[in-house]
Amino acid sequence: MEMAGRPSAAAKTAALALQQLLLLACVVGTVTTTSGATPVIDAHVHMVSESNGLDYLWATPPQKLSPPRACPCAPPCMCNWTQSEYSAASASLKPSHVIFCEVDVNTTQWLREAKWAQRYAATLLSSGGPQIGAILAQPPPGFGTQPVGTYTKQLDELQQLPLVRGLRPQIPTAMNSSFVEAMQEAGRRGLVIDVNHGYKAPAAQRETEAGDANGVLVAIVAAAPNTTFVIEHLWGAPGIGAAAPEAAVVGWKAGLKALALHPNIRCLQIGGVMAGWGHTVPYTVNKTVVIDRIHAGIEAFGYDRVCFGARPKRLAVCLLRLHLSRRHSEIRSALRWG
Repeated sequence: MEMAGRPSAAAKTAALALQQLLLLACVVGTVTTTSGATPVIDAHVHMVSESNGLDYLWATPPQKLSPPRACPCAPPCMCNWTQSEYSAASASLKPSHVIFCEVDVNTTQWLREAKWAQRYAATLLSSGGPQIGAILAQPPPGFGTQPVGTYTKQLDELQQLPLVRGLRPQIPTAMNSSFVEAMQEAGRRGLVIDVNHGYKAPAAQRETEAGDANGVLVAIVAAAPNTTFVIEHLWGAPGIGAAAPEAAVVGWKAGLKALALHPNIRCLQIGGVMAGWGHTVPYTVNKTVVIDRIHAGIEAFGYDRVCFGARPKRLAVCLLRLHLSRRHSEIRSALRWG
C-alpha cells in the first residue's frame, strides 16, 4: 500500500503540516514518515462512546432493536466505536491518523461532541495506535438557515478547539442565500465543508424533495469559490445494495463530471460505498457495480482528487494522493471487501 519514490519538496512540507489533515488527506502530495514509509490516513471515521452522555439520534441500544442484538453490531446498533475497535478492524492497514467525522448527535449537543472528540484525541497521544488528526464538526444551529451574525460567536468558540478543521452541514435541496453566505463564511475562516449529500435521481427526487438537489450543490460550490469542499460517500453512487435504473447511473456520472469542473471541490471520498451508502440492513455487495462506480469517480475527478475512507465495521483505506501511474487494477487490489 506504500507509494515508492523520492518525496517532492511539497511532500516534505506537507509532512510538517499533519494538523491540516483534512486537506492533506485529499489534495497534498505524498507525505512521508521518519521511516520513509507513506502513512495511511483514513479520511472519514465516526467514533462513538456509549458513556460520553451524547444523544446519537440515529442509533439504538442493541437490546432494544427488533430482534435484539448484541455488540459489536453495525448501525443503527449503538455500540462503542472508539479507537480500540477501529485499531482492531484496521490492523492490517496500520493507519497513522484518522479524521473524526461528526456522528449526528442532538443539535443542542453540537459543541459538546466536538469538545469530546478533542479530549478523546488527547487521551490517544500515548496509545501507539491511530491518532485523531482533525475533526469535522457539526455546525452550530442556524448555520445555513440564519444570518451569519447569529452564529459567529459559536463558530469562534468551535474554532478554539485546535483539531477542528471543517464542518459537516446538511446540504439544502433548494438554493437559498443564507446557506451560500454560510459557505462563504466557512471559506473566510479556513473551514472545509464536508458534503454529506448524495445524488438524487430525478424521479425519486420529485417524489421526496423540492427543487433540483444536484443542481443546487453545483450552484453552492460555484457561489463559494474560496471555500474548500469534500464530497463523501462517492456522492451516493446508485446501484450499491439495490438495483438502480440506468438513467440514474447515467445522471450520477454526468453529475460527477459537472462537480469535478469546480477546483474548490478538492476531494471525492470513495468510502462508505462498500458499506452501502444509505443502507442499514445487510445485503450482498456487487463488486462489479462497486468497481464501476469507483472508476467513474476516478474518471471524473482524476487520481489526485480522490481518496478512500472508512465506515463503521467496513474498512477501506485512504491513500494520500493516488499516483497517476496507478492503474485501475491496482485500485481494485487496494480495496477491502468486508
